[in-house]
Amino acid sequence: MVRNGYITYISNGRDYKAVLNLAFNLTKVRSKFPLYCICLEDVSESIIDVLQSRGIKVVKFNLRSKLEEINMNTEQIKFIKDKHLFGKFAMFNIPECEKFVYLDTDVLILQNIDHLFGINTKSNIFMVPDMQADRDYSKVILIKNKFNSGVILSNYNKNIYATMYQLLFENIDKLTIDDKELFVSDQYIFEILHRIKNFSIKQLDIAYNIHPILVESAVNNKIIKEPLIIHFMMKPKPWDIINLRAEEYKFENSKCKEYFLLWINMYYELMTLLYFKDTSDKSNIKSYHWGVYNNENKLEYENNCINTEHLD
Repeated sequence: MVRNGYITYISNGRDYKAVLNLAFNLTKVRSKFPLYCICLEDVSESIIDVLQSRGIKVVKFNLRSKLEEINMNTEQIKFIKDKHLFGKFAMFNIPECEKFVYLDTDVLILQNIDHLFGINTKSNIFMVPDMQADRDYSKVILIKNKFNSGVILSNYNKNIYATMYQLLFENIDKLTIDDKELFVSDQYIFEILHRIKNFSIKQLDIAYNIHPILVESAVNNKIIKEPLIIHFMMKPKPWDIINLRAEEYKFENSKCKEYFLLWINMYYELMTLLYFKDTSDKSNIKSYHWGVYNNENKLEYENNCINTEHLD
């Protein structure tokens, strides 16, 4: 029987709250499959412990060692590490996930999507086409040969894993030049992979990976029937709002605001279940007394209780 699993990825401890919420999100939509989290070497053991305590299966991956293995130099490795990119390629090298759905941490799952595991991948990769708005934001263009790497359906494949890092090595000089036209991202390597004859990226319905701003127009234009996965692709992220780091942000439409609220409310629901669900006992404190520390630094106190008349 094929082993299925969801996979996500963090390069450090910044987004661990999002991983916790993603795991909770999967339980709320009644997924039958586990969540694996690729944790790079900069994720602390304390955060790993928190993730594991919530049933998340941690996969440790040392990106620096992998980059050294493919002969990256020190400056190239620093560039990649500073960008927090390319660690997610390890998704193809987790044997416990013979078939997987990769999810960025900044997504919100609206319905059970376990049916994706029923798609015959045949060593292909399924991704949503990348989208770009025109200058006046009246048109959205779906780009056939570019892909968004926030949601990926594929399977365990060591050949793809090795090829992705080989392509990264072969193109690192292009990525590190100061070219404002080049968007440095994981997607750049996926797009090169797509042009190689031995590999193929198939189109996944954009309902599985859509920005909250676009939902209203996508439904009205019958591009999708309904959204299945919301992807908070740009800043702010929902947890930026929780951390009060999005003071100047204005929601473009009511649907967009609705999905931010849904993510935030789900997070607070998780916190409530973790910390506030149990009834609390009454305090054992019976009285208050005046006291002083004596010359031997030991506390001495009066037996008489303090009442409101003796507080002055």
